[in-house]
Amino acid sequence: MDEAPDNYMFAFASQFINGNDRTLKDKTWVCSGNTDTQKPIYYKFTAPKTGSVTVNVESEYSSYVTLLNSSKKALSDKTYYLSSTGKVCFAVSKGTYYLKVDSSSELFRVKYTFKAISDVSGTTKTKAKSLTAGKSLAGVVTATDKTGKVDWYKITLTKTQAVKITFTGSVSSGNVKLEFYGGGISGSITETLDTVEEDASFAAETWTSTKLPKGTYYIKITKGTKNTSGFYNIKLNK
Repeated sequence: MDEAPDNYMFAFASQFINGNDRTLKDKTWVCSGNTDTQKPIYYKFTAPKTGSVTVNVESEYSSYVTLLNSSKKALSDKTYYLSSTGKVCFAVSKGTYYLKVDSSSELFRVKYTFKAISDVSGTTKTKAKSLTAGKSLAGVVTATDKTGKVDWYKITLTKTQAVKITFTGSVSSGNVKLEFYGGGISGSITETLDTVEEDASFAAETWTSTKLPKGTYYIKITKGTKNTSGFYNIKLNK
């Protein structure tokens, strides 16, 4: 028997694996076929609680991923995704969402991985969460948080000492800004997360010393834009 033409086989397969409004399951790949690459495909998923959403797309060509709410209104920027490497990361509160995938490939597969995150940061400066040396704390900036939402932390030094802060995380849309300040510093030290698996760790130093005088220092972490979402880990190193 003669082999069917490639375009026939693809059209046949795509009828069964077309991804329009399909429901994704956590950590499960879904194959999709799209005969019109000018049109996006939507994937529905549900977050059981606040946490991170890491999206993987495997395709021959590059794709764009956008996080949408339950009404399909954009909650993130349209995030560029390289053809077969990398990942896209968002953070969401409990609820139903969609992933809008615009791909140049006719065949590709999609997976998301959810991880619950318990954010223990302070909501105001007076309620700042104390950092204990050697203990890492997780924080989250969700897609539905208001622009300018702030997480507060503090460290208290009982003597003059070197201070090194580990600040890592993943942000695919917008940016998350950290500001470190206190009586021993003129102005503030600023670091930003705006990519996936970024390391923005730093040593808190002054112009004249690698050590800070005793006292209380504050860390302010801010949601940078309306479409920002992501997650981070922060630690005062021993």
